[in-house]
Formats: sequence, structure tokens, C-alpha cells
Amino acid sequence: MIEKTRSTPFPTLELDDTSWIIQLKNSLYADQRTQSGYSEWKKKAAALPVFWPTIGRLSDEIKEVLDKNGGGCVVRGITKGDEDLYLKKWAFLLLMAQIGEPTGHDDNHALVWDVKHRGQVISREVTFSERTGEAPFHTDSAFAAHPEPFFALHAIRAAQCQGGLSRVIEINSLKRQLNSVRDGDVHMSVMEENLFPFRTPGAFSSEEKIVWAPILEGNTIRFRYDSIRRGLVDSMHDNRISTQMIESLEWFNEFVETRAVYEEFRLNDGETMIFDNRRVLHARTDYEDVERHLLRIRVS
Repeated sequence: MIEKTRSTPFPTLELDDTSWIIQLKNSLYADQRTQSGYSEWKKKAAALPVFWPTIGRLSDEIKEVLDKNGGGCVVRGITKGDEDLYLKKWAFLLLMAQIGEPTGHDDNHALVWDVKHRGQVISREVTFSERTGEAPFHTDSAFAAHPEPFFALHAIRAAQCQGGLSRVIEINSLKRQLNSVRDGDVHMSVMEENLFPFRTPGAFSSEEKIVWAPILEGNTIRFRYDSIRRGLVDSMHDNRISTQMIESLEWFNEFVETRAVYEEFRLNDGETMIFDNRRVLHARTDYEDVERHLLRIRVS
């Protein structure tokens, strides 16, 4: 049974049938697979509706909500909470496989990305999802040639402090706000009519790739300030870069970080938040709890 409730900025789907998790567990451990591999995910995703018919109705409702709402939705009840991490990752992966095709995050093609503090084990510069602290407003995979249309976060353990809250701004709300302030329409035009250089962070690729794309295009947005700034440094002698572009970038970043109206909420343990990555900017408030742990999956 799926019930719709409303306690976040986006519609919430409640699922009270988790009987499938037992069958999934038996299937996974009967294969005697290690916890590092998801090579059989397509086969298991195709078989999932057979032993869990509710998933078909749930995925249809998710798609309907995303289409109508234009921002995202929250799903509760995918797992019961007492499963091990391996099983939770598989449940999350198979749910998202009903929405689209999961894509790799990095050079190792990791389908399920752990959003958690990595400590001192990484020699390269860390990205937002590998550290504590705040994360500024951005869209996922903004630096990719074709950013995934959807991505999702599943909370394993929310921050046990007052921080780590999610913030979101939907594109229509953002445009209304920009049109209501002085010079907002001018800066929007600059971001629509020019190609900005997005450089891939080292966490996701060993190659320093740059993708040129507008920040605003129709009713969609791609934005990651640090990625564009690094791209500008690498492309400082490129004649496509103008002073007006840099001014509009700085103005827009200052606006969304300090003046824009946003929605704020907490993603609780066991909840899944699915975003329309083309229509929502998201951010995270500051936090210090190093045990906070979320999972992320992007789907094409």
C-alpha cells in the first residue's frame, strides 16, 4: 500500500510492504557475492517486480510525482531499518533501477556512492560528499557532458546534531526570485546565452576535463560554482570568456547563497529523496557529525 503524506517541501510516498526484502536477502546471499560488486544489478532489477509487485506501482507513482511536481519526492519504507548496509545499498539500487539506469560516479564506475566523511584517507582534494561541513547550492554532475536527469539520496544515518539539513530551490521559484530583483533578468540572460567552463572534480575523474555549457537553458539549470571557477582558471586565455560572464557568475552565486528563498528539511534514517537534477538546486547546512552517512545514486 502506498500512502501520500506531506512533511517535506516535496510529496512523500509511504510504503508499508517490505516483505520483498527477505527474498532479496536470500537471493543476494545465496549468490555468495562480495559486498563490492553489483554486476548482476540489471538482472535483479528486471526480476524485482516478479517477487515484489508493489515496486511497479511505486515506481509509476514516483515518475508521476516527478513529472507533475517538477522538483522531487521523498519515499519512506523501502527498508525496515535493521538490515545490514549491503542489503540497504541493494534495495536502494534496485528501487532506482525502476526509475532509470544507474550511472557510475567515478573512474571505477561506482553505482552507489557513500556520502560520508572520509577522514585523512584521501590524498587528493575532497568533494562535498566526502567531508563534513556545509555544501553550497549546486546540481549534481554539472561538469558532465550530459548530467543525469535524476539522482537520489538514501539516509543510512542522519547527523545527530542540529546540522546536515537539506536545502532546495526549484527552478521556477528561482526564476521568479531573479526576475523580482534589480538586474536579475540581465544576469539570467548572460547565463542563458553564454557557455561556461565546468571542470570535473578530481573525486570523480583523474582527467581534468572541461565541459562548456550554459548555466540556464529553458526551464533547466546546471550549476556548481567551484567547478566553474576552476574551469575559468584553466580557460583564462579562451576568448569565449568575458568580464560580463564572470560578473554574472559571481552575482548569481552570491544571490543563491545569501538572498534566495529556499526550502529546508531533514532527511531521516531510512528515507529516500529523489530529485529532478535539471530543475532543483540543492545544498546542505553545516554539520560536524563524522558518523553521518547517506547513499547517492544517479540515473539516466
